[in-house]
Amino acid sequence: MIRKLNIEDKDRYIAMSKEFYSSDAVLHTIPEENIYKTFGLLTTGSPYAEG
Repeated sequence: MIRKLNIEDKDRYIAMSKEFYSSDAVLHTIPEENIYKTFGLLTTGSPYAEG
């Protein structure tokens, strides 16, 4: 079963995002602050992102 992200998932989400964006799956890394901002949007009820 898949569930929405919650604040307790932050460390795991950040770690997996950093691992993904430093892998060969992407052409370049992204600013680390983007990962944190995205997590915030996914967990605060933004109408533009749902986690």
